Formats: sequence, structure tokens, C-alpha cells
Amino acid sequence: MTPKGPIVPRSLSDAIAVTTANPLDIAAHEALGDVWRKSSQPIAAGACYRTTMALGGAQPQVMLKLAISELEAGRPIEASRRLGSLVGNIDGELGTQINKAHDLCSSVSEIPLTDFDHNRHYRMVALATYLTKIAGRADFELLDVGGGDGLLALHLPDVGYRLAEPGTNGLRGEQLPFPDQSVDVVCACHVLEHVPPEARFDFLDALRARAREHLVLLNPFRVEGSHYD
Repeated sequence: MTPKGPIVPRSLSDAIAVTTANPLDIAAHEALGDVWRKSSQPIAAGACYRTTMALGGAQPQVMLKLAISELEAGRPIEASRRLGSLVGNIDGELGTQINKAHDLCSSVSEIPLTDFDHNRHYRMVALATYLTKIAGRADFELLDVGGGDGLLALHLPDVGYRLAEPGTNGLRGEQLPFPDQSVDVVCACHVLEHVPPEARFDFLDALRARAREHLVLLNPFRVEGSHYD
């Protein structure tokens, strides 16, 4: 059931509950992004806004919110590029806010992606590079299953990004709401090992069904003599 009227969740748990119950509702994902931003979590907020846009909610106000979350995450170049297509084309208060945010981009320092958690960063770099290579273009559609706070989205600024992560937006890999063959690429980074063995084939079948072109799994593996037993 799609919620009626504006969605104003009282808390993060409320907002996640709304997207869990209404996983394809763009207003629910936008409202969840707002709550993550208020919680000073711009990466998670950006992932929610990207999901909103990928589901068809690419309105100027969502693009503005995404750009602001990118600024807060130290990505002014991406924010400026995103806002550049809107500057001068939107009237009224929204247009004023867009212009101000665009002007602000030049005064925000870029935070290199290498400054993020070392292990996660290089895992994301390797994954993003591989996904772009197999897709053959930068603007493919991606479903990131079990993607945590959506850090992968920062490494793939041009993709049509959807996140499915219970702790971030309430969407689960075992119960994906997206239609079959609805995205070009589905990826699951360090997720499969957390799925009970008896449920893994059903989990993989669900992921494979959503992918038009590729399903990519990144998992740990055992090396003889290592401490990863």
C-alpha cells in the first residue's frame, strides 16, 4: 500500500519501517534520506536519494538533497556537476536553494575516497572498477544487495543506483521488491557468507532473477594456513 500525503517519519526506525512496508514508494525513500541526513549520515542519505531517483523520483528537489548530502560527505565535485544541470532552469524558492548550494560547492574541500576506511575503500574501488568494466558504460543500472550504508554509490556517481540493505532502508535480499530483469547488474559484496547455507540457493536465485546482464558476488575464501577459518 502506498502512503497517502507527505511522509514525515518521527524517527529513523519509523522511516525504515515505512520503506520496508512500501519498498517501491519514492516518497518513502526520500523521507528516509531526510532522516539519515538529520542523523549526520550523509552517505546513507545519499544512497536513499539515489534509490529514490532510480525508482523514478528524479525531481529537482531530490537532486538538490542528493547534492547536499554529497557536499556533506566531502564530494563537492560530484555535487557541483549534479546541480549544474539545474542552475538557471528552476524558478522560485527551490531555484534559489539550488543556486546557493551550487555556489557553496566551490568552498567545500574535497575529501579523497582514500580517507575512508582503508579496507572498505579498496574493496569498493575493486568492485566499482569491475562493475563498470563488465557493464561497458558508466550509466548502467545497479542493485547493491547488502551494501551497508551505500558507500559503493560514492564510487559510482553515474549509475542508476538502488540499495537493498535492512539496516539502511529496510529492503532485504531474500525479499527483493524489484521486478525480474529490472536492473543491468546486481551485486552482493560480502553478503552470501551471512546467509544460512540452506537458504543460499534461493537467495542467489532471487538476485539472478533481477539482473538483465550480470550478477556479481564478492566473497571471502579460505586460504590454507590463514586465520580465516
